[in-house]
Amino acid sequence: MTRLSDYDASQPCEALVKANHRITPPDVPEVRSLLLTIAHPDFSYREGQHVGVAVPGSKAFGHDRHFRLYTIANSPQPAESGAVDIELCVRRCFYIDEVSGEEYPGLASNYLCDLKTGDRLTITCLLYTSPSPRDNDWYRVCRLLLEKGAG
Repeated sequence: MTRLSDYDASQPCEALVKANHRITPPDVPEVRSLLLTIAHPDFSYREGQHVGVAVPGSKAFGHDRHFRLYTIANSPQPAESGAVDIELCVRRCFYIDEVSGEEYPGLASNYLCDLKTGDRLTITCLLYTSPSPRDNDWYRVCRLLLEKGAG
C-alpha cells in the first residue's frame, strides 16, 4: 500500500485545473480527463511517471489524508508561459463494504472527478531518483501530492 508518510511533502507549489471532462459515454463507467497546469519552475516529468494524490481522508477510518498514485497520461509539452500541463485519466470508483454489502464512493477518484475548471490545487513536488523501466538509467522523478486549495 502506498502511504503519504513514505514521501517528502515539504515543497509545496500550486496547480490549476485547466479542464475536467468525461471521456466515456454515459452508459459505461465514468472516466474523466483532468488537465492540470503546474507553474513550478523545477517541475518536469517523463512519460509513464506517476502523480501521488493526497485528498481529504475519511474521518470514520481515522485518516485526515487519503493517498493514491495516478499515471500521467500525456507527453511533456511545456506551455508558452513555461508552465507544464499534465493530464490524468481518472475512473470514478466505488467499493463494496464486505460486511454490510453497501456501495461507497472511492475517496481519491471521486474527489478528482468532482474538481471544477479553475480550482486551484496545492501540490508538493517530491524529487527523488527512480529506475526508468525503459532504459534502466536513473532519472529524477517528480511525484505530486494534490490537495484542493483554499483560495
